[in-house]
Amino acid sequence: MSYKRLMNRLFKRRNQAKQQETDIDLIPIYKRLDDNLAFLKKTFGNSMDLAIYHAQIGKPSVKLAVIYLESMVEDQSINRLMTDIYNQDNGEGFTSKEHTFDWLKEKVVSVGEAERLSNLDDICSKVTYGHVVVLMDGVTHAISGDTSAPPHRSISEPTTQRVTQGPKEGFTEDIATNLSLVRRRIPSTNLRFDEMKVGRITRTRVAVTYVDGIVNPQLVAGVKRRLQNINTDSVLDTRDIGDWIEDNKFSVFQTMLYYERPDTVAAKILEGRVAILVEGTPFVLILPVTALETVQAPEDYYLRYDIATFLRAIRFIAFFLALLSPSIYVALATFHQDMLPTDIALNIVSQREGVPFPIFVEALLMELTFEVLREAGVRAPRILGVSITIVGAVIIGQTAVDAGVVTPIKVIIVSVTGIASFVAPEFSISVSARLLRFAFLILASTYGFFGIGIAFIIMVFHVQSLRSFGVPYLAPLSPFIGSDLKDVIFRVPHWAMTKRPAYLQSMMPRRIRFQTSQGKVRYDD
Repeated sequence: MSYKRLMNRLFKRRNQAKQQETDIDLIPIYKRLDDNLAFLKKTFGNSMDLAIYHAQIGKPSVKLAVIYLESMVEDQSINRLMTDIYNQDNGEGFTSKEHTFDWLKEKVVSVGEAERLSNLDDICSKVTYGHVVVLMDGVTHAISGDTSAPPHRSISEPTTQRVTQGPKEGFTEDIATNLSLVRRRIPSTNLRFDEMKVGRITRTRVAVTYVDGIVNPQLVAGVKRRLQNINTDSVLDTRDIGDWIEDNKFSVFQTMLYYERPDTVAAKILEGRVAILVEGTPFVLILPVTALETVQAPEDYYLRYDIATFLRAIRFIAFFLALLSPSIYVALATFHQDMLPTDIALNIVSQREGVPFPIFVEALLMELTFEVLREAGVRAPRILGVSITIVGAVIIGQTAVDAGVVTPIKVIIVSVTGIASFVAPEFSISVSARLLRFAFLILASTYGFFGIGIAFIIMVFHVQSLRSFGVPYLAPLSPFIGSDLKDVIFRVPHWAMTKRPAYLQSMMPRRIRFQTSQGKVRYDD
């Protein structure tokens, strides 16, 4: 073992030990109310949305304080609680502080789910999540009630995965809303939402979602283990978690997929996969996945199977067009002119008269120009985005041809390549094709079709080596699983998809039940 690896392991263990010590060293609630309030004010830094209301109840009077964040709670619930407390100010006395505490707990229950707290760390955590906390003088425990109502976006149509047929609902940034969208589609007692908190500072709520009895327990355990090993102070998005837990961190191919549609997520976890929902983002992480799933669109399952199969074939063709079109043109025009029909070869030669750049430089400049236009269309204001992309492409392409900088056929190839890259339903595979296109282009300009073949073989070997939480990325083609081909390149009718994907190793392999000769219902083989 090298010195560098040894030191990395030592520092990693030391950091984990420090983190465990921090988690264990909890500060108990002080007996004096003023000491507790001083700690909270110091911890929150006198934040402008921190509200602390003082009151006295009972005879003899007992001092108490109500703490919450104005930006995170529902005003109506807080007003109802404060009204009950102030109405009790001159009410009957309590026999003890525990009697007073029990009365307060009943009032807190009326506004939200009540919980008894015994340390200041839990109080801070509850307050930041929108709970109201009641502290009493002389009592070393507190009461919290769920009054959270942070502002969030209403349910709307997904922006990245639109369909012409099918549900129009999309996830939001509120995890509670997202859980309800999934629960409504799978109203089963076997549906599990295992809560975890990731990030030492943000303490982001994460829900590991799966169907018990279908998913492989080893997959769930592996996902939770990787989430627990995330050593960072902040997690703000699902992609932050994806970067930490994915198997192949330096591959251009993404071995996890992000979905914005509840119906798609429900279908995936019913197959035996795991979904990770994160507070603050509408994108849900699904794992494990395979390469062929990137050409499957949500709309495929709302269309007839023959139409869906045709559309998937179009997407496969479009992927290879986006990947190989520029490099094939460069290889043919540079090294293999004899493979072209005479008329086309003479046409290319005549078009290139007066063009000052070699074929490779011409292709590279046009590809980079199209990428700049694509990025400008994404970053520009929504009203101008489409106009910039279309008008910019037309004007620049026509001007470049008129100026003799590029040939018309190259403009056509770049346009076809750009349109083909938009056909992929998953943005990740489109980006992979765009990146690899330049590698193919360089090798094609150097070695012709031989270079394209080398690049393609390297790509296939690389994809073959990838794993998504133990599942081969090229499954079910490699390893070949014939029963799983019913919903890959082509899609059979729903009634014919009797089994779940075998590579997921589901605990319930069959989707459709059948009866044995004894009349008993079975789901497995």
